[in-house]
Amino acid sequence: MSLPLLLLGGFVASALAPRLCKTLPRLGALLLAIWPLAFAAHLFRLAPDILAGKPFEHAIEWAPALGISLSFYVDELSLLFGLMVSLVGVVVMVYAASYLKGHAYLGRFYAMLLMFMTAMNAVVCSGNVISLFIAWELTGISSYLLIGFKHDKEVPRAAALQALLITTAGGLALLAGLVMVGSIAGTYELRELLANGDLIRNHDLYGWILVLILLGAFTKSAQFPFHFWLPRAMEAPTPISAYLHSATMVKLGVFLLARFYPMLAGTPEWTALLTFFGGVTMVMGALRSPFQDDLKAVLAYSTLSVLGMLTFLLGLGGKVALKAVVLVTIAHALYKAPLFLVAGTVDHATGTRSVRSLSGLRTKMPWTFATGLIAGLSMLGAPPLLGFVAKETLLDASLASAYPIPTTTAAAITGIGLMAAAWVAGIKPFLGEPSTAAQRAHGVSPGFWLGPLLLASLGLVFGLVTALVAPWTLGATAAIQGAPAAFKVALWHGFTPALATSGIVLALGTGLIALRDLLKDRLDRIEWRGLPRPSTLYQQGYEAMFVVARGLTDRTQSDSLRDNLSTILFAFLLLGGYTLYRLGGLPSPPTVELHWLEVGLGSILLAASFAAIRARSMLNAALMLGVVGFAMSAVFLVYGAVDLAITQIVVDTLTVLLFVLVVHKLPRFARLSTKKTMIRDAILASLAGIFMTFLVLKAHQVNVHEPISGFFAEKAVPEAFGRNIVNVILVDFRALDTLGEITVLMAGALGVYLLVRSGEAKAKPREVQGT
Repeated sequence: MSLPLLLLGGFVASALAPRLCKTLPRLGALLLAIWPLAFAAHLFRLAPDILAGKPFEHAIEWAPALGISLSFYVDELSLLFGLMVSLVGVVVMVYAASYLKGHAYLGRFYAMLLMFMTAMNAVVCSGNVISLFIAWELTGISSYLLIGFKHDKEVPRAAALQALLITTAGGLALLAGLVMVGSIAGTYELRELLANGDLIRNHDLYGWILVLILLGAFTKSAQFPFHFWLPRAMEAPTPISAYLHSATMVKLGVFLLARFYPMLAGTPEWTALLTFFGGVTMVMGALRSPFQDDLKAVLAYSTLSVLGMLTFLLGLGGKVALKAVVLVTIAHALYKAPLFLVAGTVDHATGTRSVRSLSGLRTKMPWTFATGLIAGLSMLGAPPLLGFVAKETLLDASLASAYPIPTTTAAAITGIGLMAAAWVAGIKPFLGEPSTAAQRAHGVSPGFWLGPLLLASLGLVFGLVTALVAPWTLGATAAIQGAPAAFKVALWHGFTPALATSGIVLALGTGLIALRDLLKDRLDRIEWRGLPRPSTLYQQGYEAMFVVARGLTDRTQSDSLRDNLSTILFAFLLLGGYTLYRLGGLPSPPTVELHWLEVGLGSILLAASFAAIRARSMLNAALMLGVVGFAMSAVFLVYGAVDLAITQIVVDTLTVLLFVLVVHKLPRFARLSTKKTMIRDAILASLAGIFMTFLVLKAHQVNVHEPISGFFAEKAVPEAFGRNIVNVILVDFRALDTLGEITVLMAGALGVYLLVRSGEAKAKPREVQGT
């Protein structure tokens, strides 16, 4: 089965999920997990060729005139991310079958999760940046649905909306950057763009391109100052949090930066922006994480720190830093997903996620404890787990940077904070005397711990046998830097400065763990008033948006048709006049030869229009408007537009008849406008009419593009079998547009009918029931 068909199968599985879970509530989730398993199996089948330097490529023509195709490009980086998305997805789906067992919206959950999973795989496997962006936005929509899964509660809805608004705003910036890149390079194909990095970096618009793409990546991967949406996303059920935070959505921005590294990296701007914002996010998340009281909040802030770490490393650049990016990405997926699922299991068994309320759970939940212990040790960077290898590589990259003291200090502080967070989230709830919550905890089925334990154990296996992860690390690093990579992945590199720094981190981290409760009490007493927070600025901006919208609406919209029409005409004159100015000003005087029939019809039109304005009764005004309509029909006939003439006659006849039939129901004719208002309206209407005349004349003198009239005249008979070009356009060339207009009219007619029926039902007196 080809990759495009597998991706299509993901959307099909998403559509079938609700019905399948309703029909087979126990087996439905396991059957749905077959899709990500099949996708991972297909990637494993492609892996030998890809790791040998032969990326998978496939293209389907979509919009060739715009240079857009549905392209697929799977190299070592895409392969790594695709496998993480799929395999972690399988574990989460199986876990969710136990965690959400009997939930009323279980089918909806799997539909959203599969849609999100498919969109993620579409992003990492995309070979065209426009199709990449479409899949990118689909991940935003599906993650909005996942975060707001508990839609009956206000807080999850607000958290979902916040995540959607921030990531979508960044997505718009990303789209602008991608369009600029494609315009400069003359292609939207990813492989060609990556091969022409010098063209982009040396262009005058490079700075703008970099900022726009970074905005898209930073908002998606929650970099400072856009970081605040990610902890609030914890309102989602734990399986969703585990999936979003370990291997998928929040790493999407990092994936984009890694994917575009050959095209954008290597400049002072890239290094400065990524190391600064990544470093701030990395340190801030690590320092806040250990002092949270909610297990999921601890893990959320530690995720922020790791995302900042990955951005920081991409900013540093170089072989060692990019090697660290890959190792940290793999290690993080293998310990963060299990830790989130451990938190969910603890919450399910005890009814709480409060760090203060949890201790002594190891006897009742031994397998969950084993999972938390292995994953927690990997997160804090203890040998022989893969987290230790990743941490050593991070410290190596920091020590090898151009500014080793600040970068290594930031990396060490991050390691200390993450070590304490790993202890709090993965190990502390299981040690000590059983708390009240632990005493009332119930046992859990293997569905809660089997998958998470498997993922955590892989972190141990890969740490002990680094040869298993070395080819993937080498391949992904080569894909990021756009050149072959040669280095060693090993658990032990001897006594090095990085090892010494790691020892200091472990010692200070142990101290922070011992002092954690005391420091937390002190921090809780501090009032952080007066400090500007990005979350506060977001809320103020969100509220200000509605204030501005209401003010603008009050000024531009009213119940008066005259006022609304005046606003439209004024905007039309202002914007249209500017456009006319840009096109060279007023049109040249036309050469006109008028026939006496045209002069006569024009005179009738003017006289009837003036008479309608001066009419003193509804009936006279309606009749004069009918005269205007019939005169226009005559104009159409003179110029050979028989169809338009017939349509105009029918419409005006019906309009006049309807006016005549209901005129006795209308209010008495009266002039409600003051003379000043009438003069203003007359001036505005006259200007609009004069400007429209100029615009039509200018349109005849300016051709921005080749006229399409010749195309329709040439194709009407041989391809549409019609000699009436207007009919051919409506029925054949614009068939879907015409169908849409008919559908809108039908929907409007149905709405009017239902309103009338509703009014009749309310007006009908109710029958009095006997007793």
